[in-house]
Amino acid sequence: MLVSLLLKRVQMKDCTQNGWVLEDFPKTRNQAMFLAKRGIAPTNVLFMKQSVEETFKRTHATADTKFGSNRTILATRIRLF
Repeated sequence: MLVSLLLKRVQMKDCTQNGWVLEDFPKTRNQAMFLAKRGIAPTNVLFMKQSVEETFKRTHATADTKFGSNRTILATRIRLF
């Protein structure tokens, strides 16, 4: 169902005109194949790797702001890798 929703979204006018970015998706080969079969394939891929310490260092300044980085979410996402 997630891939179907994604398909609908990337076909909307703003995405077709401006492009789109997927973060941390697809997670599985099956998801990637499903996207490819429906014509959703990236033209550019960016892979970034940095240490946990660097991630927290870079987000430290906004940790206490209203829209700042959420340490719990960051820590959870980092542990997934």
